[in-house]
Amino acid sequence: MLKIQVNLEFPYASEIPVSISGKLCHQNGKILSVLTEYELNSDNDFGLTLKTEQEKKSKENDQNRHNIQLSALLSSLVIQSIEEQREKTKNKSVEFYIEFIVKTLNQPASLDNLQGNDLVRLNIERKHSRIKVEQSDWVTNFAPKLGIGSFLLLELNVAENNVSDFWKDLTQLLKSSILEMERNIRLGEWKKTIEYSRQFFDGLNIKNNRNTDAPFEKKLKEVLIAEQHNEEGINNLLKAIKSLFDFTSKYVHPKDRSGIVKPYPNAGKEDAYLVYTLSIGLFNLINSKILK
Repeated sequence: MLKIQVNLEFPYASEIPVSISGKLCHQNGKILSVLTEYELNSDNDFGLTLKTEQEKKSKENDQNRHNIQLSALLSSLVIQSIEEQREKTKNKSVEFYIEFIVKTLNQPASLDNLQGNDLVRLNIERKHSRIKVEQSDWVTNFAPKLGIGSFLLLELNVAENNVSDFWKDLTQLLKSSILEMERNIRLGEWKKTIEYSRQFFDGLNIKNNRNTDAPFEKKLKEVLIAEQHNEEGINNLLKAIKSLFDFTSKYVHPKDRSGIVKPYPNAGKEDAYLVYTLSIGLFNLINSKILK
């Protein structure tokens, strides 16, 4: 949660603030959160008194002040979005655009002329402000309290446009496996989570004795070579994928490579989250490569 302090100034005895709300946005206007009010000065009492025109003019310069605290709830996805925008700024600062909706009661009527005038009128006004938090302040005072660096947000980035049918079909297959993994994690089905992860790595078919044709391996190599990865680095990545496939297979096959029956490894929460996070990380890596 971000707390925003607002100091209102209004003409004494001729206007009363009723409420203030609004929205917290990126500097480009994209909404991050809705602002809600928490009244700090609940013991204040403001009133409007009918005055003559002369009395109203004599009080025009009298100002009253009212402090209000607004709160903006931030989800982990919003916090990630803020961090992504911060990385794009030259000095790594955080810049917010805030839009306020301020409601006030004012009194247009006077003792000299009550006829034809409203006794009290509700005024709704839109105001805005821009706030900049420097990098040092954000890292020292904001990031720790917002949990930045203390949590991992996993988000699927799916390539839907400007890719070949091969990549579209493959990413849909991989996404389907990940969604099943996510569903079983929520159910606490750790072994089933790993079983679906095995399907995920099976989709990334790497050449072996039984599979001499691996179009994914060939096409991924083409993408990585275009990014100037050398052969050793590419082979390291492919071996890692193959090793992850072999690792998850141990939770699925009742027999080892020699055909001997073996016990299944115990699958716990940490095992499930390991393969789940690795799968999403690898999925996003592949998508980022094929989109370039």
